[in-house]
Amino acid sequence: LWVTKVSPMFRQACLVVAVIVRATACRAEAPFLTISEAVDEAQKHNPEIRALSAAVVSAHGELATAVTWSNPDLTTETGVRNIRSGSGSSASEFHGLYQLSQTIEFPGKRRLRRAVAEKNIEVQELARTGFRNQLTIQVRHAYYTILVSEEILALKEQRLTLAKAFVESARKKVTGGVAQEFDATKAEVEAIAAQKE
Repeated sequence: LWVTKVSPMFRQACLVVAVIVRATACRAEAPFLTISEAVDEAQKHNPEIRALSAAVVSAHGELATAVTWSNPDLTTETGVRNIRSGSGSSASEFHGLYQLSQTIEFPGKRRLRRAVAEKNIEVQELARTGFRNQLTIQVRHAYYTILVSEEILALKEQRLTLAKAFVESARKKVTGGVAQEFDATKAEVEAIAAQKE
């Protein structure tokens, strides 16, 4: 017994069952990448995260430089000086100039440099964390978009298969004299519409 009208709820229930069956079949054929694995892979191989991690390490280096006292500078200029007297005799004597210098910073400047370096570390870590969160959002969006696209493709394939089955059934009904030619034409139009999607 052929039913010409099918309730929309029944069609939706059939589609849901088909989606579940297809998803199970697809997972059985190939290894399935979970969303957490996809996020881990994206964060592991993203060059921007490596660059942001290098910026964090650089900020730690700036902190180490900020808390370090500058070394004193010792400058030497040595040589031999020749002295000639009016009588024509000459004498050589050692001549040296030594200079020791130490930079003494204005009070509070070193502490300010350290505070700026510590805040820079926080900023760099915040930038890395923010980028990781944005990357996670983008990966999740892409992951779910792919899943939805696969399911939509499966549904379209099923719709095409059903439309072809309806065309065959309608042709058989017309041949058997149970239905009018209009029903066969209508089924063919639906099949063509399903192919175009």
